[in-house]
Amino acid sequence: MKRPLLLIAVLVVIFSAYEIFSAVLASQTTGTLKVDVLTPSATITLRQTGHQSANIGVGHAKIRLRPGSYQLIATSGKLQTVKTVEISKNQTTVETIQLLTPEQAQQAQNIAEANKLIKFLPYTGRAYDYRVDYSYQFSGNLSQPLITVTAPTAAGQEAALNWISSFKIDPSKLNIKYVSAPLN
Repeated sequence: MKRPLLLIAVLVVIFSAYEIFSAVLASQTTGTLKVDVLTPSATITLRQTGHQSANIGVGHAKIRLRPGSYQLIATSGKLQTVKTVEISKNQTTVETIQLLTPEQAQQAQNIAEANKLIKFLPYTGRAYDYRVDYSYQFSGNLSQPLITVTAPTAAGQEAALNWISSFKIDPSKLNIKYVSAPLN
């Protein structure tokens, strides 16, 4: 009678050790994706080439992923936005998605194709002291996107502007919103 209990106890210890080891290994070989959709009722779907799509949340989601390129699809009614994200090992990628009408999506694509900076966004500074991202405003000037610079310090904001300038783009000619906040 004591042998089966001992065997069960040993199996529980082995299983627990395996779970702990797996969790530690996963945290060292994966990245985290945090997604917020400006429409709280939007369904968030994640897709990777060669894999099935998976719903990961409604309105917001947080998920650990292997490094690589993924497509985020946010959908609510007839509105849908598709965004490509890059996941890096041991880093958190934060995405905010604005749902677009089909007309706005076409305008956004036209803007993105005409703006060489967007091809490199989102971008996080090498020292993780700033993040540069973009979104669209569909009132007023439709010729350029809204660039968002997130940095906890003025030095981080300055580093972001220097990075933008490295593309031979004058930051003063861009529509830039500054957010003073730490990068998560």
